[in-house]
Amino acid sequence: MSNIAYWLNFRIEDNDVVRKPNQKRRYEDLVEIVEEYALTWWRQSPSLYIFDTNVDMDHMAPLFKKCINPECDFFILGQLGKENVKIYGKYNDKDIFKVMPYMQEL
Repeated sequence: MSNIAYWLNFRIEDNDVVRKPNQKRRYEDLVEIVEEYALTWWRQSPSLYIFDTNVDMDHMAPLFKKCINPECDFFILGQLGKENVKIYGKYNDKDIFKVMPYMQEL
């Protein structure tokens, strides 16, 4: 398989230290997935990563899904240049589907 470029945007809530694993651990888990599977990456922004890998979306998205708490966090994973975008977790603004009607919930 050839390399696939993705963008990953996420929000990890930090206002509840009681949640297990805590916010810091969930964030670190997301970062570890990028570092493990990315061939190259850009992560200057704390909640937007752009990376390429040889792993397809159907295998990549579930890896991120395991890292977050869907009761308070969310992520959006999209393939650069394609209408292949997945969203998972707690997000309140459903207007994202007006902007990206092709996006799918995991």
